[in-house]
Amino acid sequence: HSQKSLSTMAPKPPLGSILIRRQARKLEWEKRRITPRRVTPSSLTGSRVEGRAPHAVTGRNSDVARLTGVCAHAVLEQWDFARPCSEIGIVIEQTIDRYIGQNHSREVPFVMSVGEFQLMEGAIDLIYRLDDRVWIADYKTDDVAAEDVRRKVDYYRSQAESYSQAVATALGVPSLSFQFIFLRLGLAVDV
Repeated sequence: HSQKSLSTMAPKPPLGSILIRRQARKLEWEKRRITPRRVTPSSLTGSRVEGRAPHAVTGRNSDVARLTGVCAHAVLEQWDFARPCSEIGIVIEQTIDRYIGQNHSREVPFVMSVGEFQLMEGAIDLIYRLDDRVWIADYKTDDVAAEDVRRKVDYYRSQAESYSQAVATALGVPSLSFQFIFLRLGLAVDV
């Protein structure tokens, strides 16, 4: 009577299903490894949240862009839109004198979950109520031609969706309005 080894006596699992499960685990691990834990609405421009790493602007251009944005936001946070346009130069000068060294603004901060393992954090430029409706405004300092505004609105659409979701959830409102305000053109576009 011949003696069989234990390895030949035990049933062998089907190798195909093991390899499939192993590959699925590898893919899931890679997805989780490259997915940033925190994102901002600005980092998602032109895309959706899932699987998108935030872009980074570096060097002197990022400093100038940030400073321009901070100053523009600070001016618009205090500007009374009923005042004559000719007075805005004075407000800009006062704001630059006051904010240039402080590097802060009074934006509305938020944090929200975007998926099982990711948080989005950001700051919303302006939330206001007009005619019993909640509005969100996002200031844009882009140098854009009037004929390219629609394309820019599409580019920033995911940012508008993120801000809208955050505000609707936080305030418990079923719907709200959103607009991009292109500062260099003096143009507000409802989204």
